[in-house]
Amino acid sequence: MLAERRQVVEVVIQRKVIEYRIVGGTCACGRAQRSIFPAGIEAPVQYGPSVLAFAVYMTQYQLLPCQRTAGVLNELAGLGISPGTLQRAVRVAATCLEAPVNAIRRALITAPVAHADETGRRVNGNLSWLHVLSTDRLTPTSLIPNVVPRPWMRSACWCRSLAYSCMITGQPASATHVGMPSAMPIIYVS
Repeated sequence: MLAERRQVVEVVIQRKVIEYRIVGGTCACGRAQRSIFPAGIEAPVQYGPSVLAFAVYMTQYQLLPCQRTAGVLNELAGLGISPGTLQRAVRVAATCLEAPVNAIRRALITAPVAHADETGRRVNGNLSWLHVLSTDRLTPTSLIPNVVPRPWMRSACWCRSLAYSCMITGQPASATHVGMPSAMPIIYVS
């Protein structure tokens, strides 16, 4: 008879500190020697890549504000990380992602069919628009401040089928359908 097994899965969130030390001394030849810190270790205390990746994930994918993300990290792992540090992590990640984001934009522009949508959202008390232009494989988003006139509408270029709020237009971006500007969803890729 086989032994019966049961498992309980837990998630353990804890802070892990890795300390690096350098040493110095004098060689037998009389020359002073000193070791160096590994690449990327630049401050007496800094947050590692997993902390910063978690912060970017929470703020950019889960759309949690920086202040609340900082609170989560403090409550779960005892990290007193500032919202400014989280914002810097997002900027660094955005810089690292420029090439793939541009490739996604180019792929969306050449896609034969795409879906577009927008929703209003408050950022620091001001209305902004969260835009999405997607295909069945690509779904980037872009947060655009609410400005009038909207200069990005003039530079839009789309001559393929566009499903906007579940409506197939198949018209050039300069046309307007049922009171909705079809150029609006194009701003992210132009």
